[in-house]
Amino acid sequence: MKKHSAVLIFLSLILASACDQQSINPPFAQGDMFDCHKNASWDSAGIANALIGKWEWEYIACYYAPDQANNKEYQGLEIEFKVDNTLDIIENEIKTQTSTWKLVMEDRGWYGIDANPYVTQLIGRIVLCEDVVEFNKSYIDICDNWFRRMD
Repeated sequence: MKKHSAVLIFLSLILASACDQQSINPPFAQGDMFDCHKNASWDSAGIANALIGKWEWEYIACYYAPDQANNKEYQGLEIEFKVDNTLDIIENEIKTQTSTWKLVMEDRGWYGIDANPYVTQLIGRIVLCEDVVEFNKSYIDICDNWFRRMD
């Protein structure tokens, strides 16, 4: 009887902790994000103009570890794209890097960013929707990073 009670208590604790965890999801479902982006008929000038401004990192999901998707990994990260094709990396309100950037053809009609020095969170296809931009690289088994416009 003691053995069954211990197992029941253990299972109850596991279930209770699972219920306390909130599901963390990206700002948009992937399909909705792509649909929204495609409905806007983006060209390189439109994408470049849409990126100008300050963006706050919001979410990461990696193809190789979907259970580790989160909104904490780069918390406090901001990126400011400027019209002179520079960008500032700001971490917890401190500028830590300045890079040059340009749009490049990433994959079959999708644009990406070429930044120098390199910025890990900006690799992948640019997918814009409303006040969110996703840098999508999960299609080749890497990570997607979502940012939300601040200004």
